[in-house]
Amino acid sequence: MIPSEKIFGAFDSKRLLSEIATQRSINVLDENDDILPKAGIVKLLSEDIRDVGFSRMLLAIKLRELKSLGEVVAKERDEERVLGMKRVLQKNIKEHCDLVGQENFFNSVPPSIKKEIIKNLDIEMPDETREYTKAILREAEEIGQEHFFSSFSIENLAKFATSCGLDVDSLSQNVLVDCLMNLQSYKAPKKKPTPKPSKKKPEKIAKGITKIDLNSHFSKDELLDFIKANELPTTGNKRDLIARILAHVEGREIPTTRGKKRRKKKSENEKKADDKIRARENSSESSPKKKRTSSTKKKSETLSSSSEEESEKHKSKKKNK
Repeated sequence: MIPSEKIFGAFDSKRLLSEIATQRSINVLDENDDILPKAGIVKLLSEDIRDVGFSRMLLAIKLRELKSLGEVVAKERDEERVLGMKRVLQKNIKEHCDLVGQENFFNSVPPSIKKEIIKNLDIEMPDETREYTKAILREAEEIGQEHFFSSFSIENLAKFATSCGLDVDSLSQNVLVDCLMNLQSYKAPKKKPTPKPSKKKPEKIAKGITKIDLNSHFSKDELLDFIKANELPTTGNKRDLIARILAHVEGREIPTTRGKKRRKKKSENEKKADDKIRARENSSESSPKKKRTSSTKKKSETLSSSSEEESEKHKSKKKNK
C-alpha cells in the first residue's frame, strides 16, 4: 500500500488539492485566510483518509474483538463498565483513539486480540508481533483511500490521474481508483482483430489452411470428399468436419464427435408385445366398471321381482275379500 501523503504529494496542482479538500469540508486556510502550502493540504487530506478508514474498519471488526478493545479503553479510562452494544463500543473506541492516537492505542492492545482482528479482516499476517499494529493501521488507511476516491465522479478521477502524471486508458471507476491508490498507469489491452477469410479460395486443403477459409470457401460436400479421401470419420456437422480436417493436416490427434444417441427402432414383435400390455392395462382399468354395472343390474332385477310379488299378493287379497 502507498501512503496517502505520497499519493497527494504526486499531484502537480495545489489548486486541485485545495478544491478536493473543500469538497471534503476541510478548511485549508491559515490564520490570515491564506491557502495553506501544499504540504499542509496533503497532511490534512491524509489525516481525513485515515480517520474515515479507521471508522469504517471498526464497522468490519466483529463484536467479540470490539468488546476486547472496549475493555482496553475502559481500563485506560479507569471505567468498570464496558457496554456491549456494537455502536456504542465503536464510538467509545473512536473517541479514545482521537485523544491518545490510533498507534498509541493499538500498541497497548494485547497481541492476541490484534491477531484475531488481523485474521478476521483477512489481512496478511506479519512475521513479528510488533508489526501487528502497523498491519491494522495500514488496512484502515487502505479502506479510507478506497472510500475517499470512490466518492468522486469518473471525470474527477481522470483529472486526478492526469495531475499525478498517470496515463490511464480507461473510464472505469474501479480502474481509476486502483491506479490512483497504486500510482500506476494503465493501458487497456487491445482487442485482437477478427480474422477474415482470404479473398481467393485456396487451391487445395493442405497444412496452413485456416479454419475461417475452410468454413467460407468450402461446402460441406467438398469437406466430406476430403474426409472420405483421407479415411476420416464422416459423422457430425460442418464444424466437426472442419475440426477433424485441421487436426489431420496439422498432424494432431483426430477429435471424436459425440453425437446424440438415436433411439433404436422397435421390431414388430416388440410392438405387438407393447400393444398386448396396453390392452391388459385398459382392460384392468375398465373391469371395475363392468362389475359395478353387473351388480346394479342384479339389484334392479331383485327390486323388480320383489315389487311384482307384492302386487300379486295384493291382488289375491282383493279376490278373497
